[in-house]
Amino acid sequence: MALRERRVRRARASGLLLAALLALTPHTPGHAQARALAIHEIQGARSRSPYEGSLVATSGVVTGRKANGVFIQTPEGAGDGSASTSEGLFVFTGSAPAPTLTPGTLVSVTGRVIEFAPAADPSSPPLTEIGDSPSISVRGAG
Repeated sequence: MALRERRVRRARASGLLLAALLALTPHTPGHAQARALAIHEIQGARSRSPYEGSLVATSGVVTGRKANGVFIQTPEGAGDGSASTSEGLFVFTGSAPAPTLTPGTLVSVTGRVIEFAPAADPSSPPLTEIGDSPSISVRGAG
């Protein structure tokens, strides 16, 4: 099978997996209707998200925890394959995340896209996050 044909098949399969994951992202009470997007769409190809300030919903696998949130990543095989976009982002909860949010857990997240610049280094490029009291729902194992 030619390399191009394999890439097209992989992209189609990734798109189907991503569509299924986004379909699992429900409307969350307390949030207006959020736009369902893949992590790489939220991140965008530039230094700031094209959805900055927007209410979004996405799904991903927890890859790490901090005292104030979790890192999530697009599941294996569901990325866009572009080196210009990222397949991971931080979900800022503002406090310790729920104990069920452990690495490998598949989650749906609804919240606002925020560009965070650390106060200690305000000239650094911003980091794209989901925040504004995000809703995180466990969907299963990643």
